[in-house]
Amino acid sequence: MPAPRVVIIGNGIAGNSAATAIRTESKEARVTIVSDEPHPFYSACALPYYIAGEIKRQRLFLRTKVSYRRDGIR
Repeated sequence: MPAPRVVIIGNGIAGNSAATAIRTESKEARVTIVSDEPHPFYSACALPYYIAGEIKRQRLFLRTKVSYRRDGIR
């Protein structure tokens, strides 16, 4: 039986939660997240703190391109 292929629309909390749940259940599944967002998953709640200069930009991101590759998510 071939590995399941899953396409998730959206790179927000729901999409990333779905990708993590799928990866937890199946290491073989081919998981792809499709989004028009040019950046990895970030915390929208932390955005005001970044804009105010209270946190550094890197602290906004909850995932990195490296973490997507590590977890086998395209």
